[in-house]
Amino acid sequence: MRIKTLRKTAAVALTLFTLIASLTFNRSNLVRAELSDVDYVIQTTVTFFNNGTNIWNLTEEDRAISLFMNNTWQTVYLTESSCSIDITEPDEDGNSIALLELPKSQLTPGENVTYTVTYNVESEPRSIPYLNKQESGNLTEIPEDLRDEYCNRSDTWQVNDPMVNETAHTIAGSETNVLSLVEELVVWIWNNIDYPPQDNPKISHEVPLYPNQTLLYEEGDCDDQAILFITLCRILGIPAFLQIGCIYGQEFTDQQSSWNGTVTSVLKHIAWHGWAMVYVPPWGWLPVDLTYVTGGRGNPLNAITTSAVTSERTIQYMNISQREHLASSRKYRNLLIENQFHIYQEDEMSEPPLIIGMPSQNPLRDNVMPDQEVKVSVSITSDEGAVKNATLFYTINNGTSWENRTMNYNASTSLYEATIPGQPAGTWVKFKIVAYDYAGNDATKDGTEPYCTYQVIPEIPSFFILPIFLITTLLAIIVNRRKHSM
Repeated sequence: MRIKTLRKTAAVALTLFTLIASLTFNRSNLVRAELSDVDYVIQTTVTFFNNGTNIWNLTEEDRAISLFMNNTWQTVYLTESSCSIDITEPDEDGNSIALLELPKSQLTPGENVTYTVTYNVESEPRSIPYLNKQESGNLTEIPEDLRDEYCNRSDTWQVNDPMVNETAHTIAGSETNVLSLVEELVVWIWNNIDYPPQDNPKISHEVPLYPNQTLLYEEGDCDDQAILFITLCRILGIPAFLQIGCIYGQEFTDQQSSWNGTVTSVLKHIAWHGWAMVYVPPWGWLPVDLTYVTGGRGNPLNAITTSAVTSERTIQYMNISQREHLASSRKYRNLLIENQFHIYQEDEMSEPPLIIGMPSQNPLRDNVMPDQEVKVSVSITSDEGAVKNATLFYTINNGTSWENRTMNYNASTSLYEATIPGQPAGTWVKFKIVAYDYAGNDATKDGTEPYCTYQVIPEIPSFFILPIFLITTLLAIIVNRRKHSM
């Protein structure tokens, strides 16, 4: 079955990204949150080299890529792929996974194969609710179904390990307030677990550590500390899981070799990072970041309110809860080393020089009357010169031909504007925007975004008019009779 197979397919991609996170991201590399929408381009190139003597049979795990998350904070589109997509389905943690049709299904000694995928990202302003212990719920207020799904044990979450279990209950004592428990766990990890030094760590961090290893060595990088924190939460009955994402920054440029030289990772303006997601009633799911805290460690709530994911520079990649994450990492490492299979991965994140913002329309999408014109406005900026021109294209009822309108710059609003002519009742309208600057760059909002589509309000069908008239008349008669009877 496809679903059963895809439950394992993200293991390779996830293993590589968490490996890269452990090698490159340091808590000293901090960026502040943005104040407005931002657009990014993320490009990943992966090459598989067979430098050994055995045949490398490429599996679905090798062909799998994640499609990132789409939510109220971010929208991510897979815009280009050097290989066609075989299938797209969710994995066991609900992450969208795509399988690529690589040109080779196996690599004989000396052969290699490469793929490149490109994503466009729209990242919006983010906010965390005001938190205080007085309003926080207790452990008994956590829904049972969330406990069942996000407090269970697995190879990754060692909730039955005696040392980890004792540590959790020692920290918690008799406390039952969920936010208070989260704060106490954060403070304990800050005081007892160090971020590994680059020169002489106590233990290798080429694969994520088990919670009892992080405790034993009192050392862990971003996902090691997050995994320990999540396990402590689960022991206490607080639902929690791991989330992975990438962070944009001009300073994030690095090249590392690991796993006995079988994996080479090149990062250009991007860092991979891991943090916990924890359920705290009444607010729901909140991020908890142990190593990326822009607000400093003076207040444990800063691990939530100033965590990495509160910045528009951070793009959520995937969730990890049910997957046997740590075991699969070790298994894949052994496969590469024993067979001398090599992987080269290059990740680059950039801000496009020409950016088209999120369009707005007047009237709003749900309020367009028959034959009413719609004005579309949008911000268009270029880092490499002035905007040369912008054009709005529109089509009706999923047509294949597009009409175009020149978008004119409005100096008073700093927006480009164009008007779509009024359409008959019930018409579906879709529009896209294409812009060019004088440096030769181009950008497109291709019309697939939800805010690029609207429907003209349908007219009330004629067979509804008579019943509505009769009902209205009847109500008027009843009201009139009641007045005369009083």
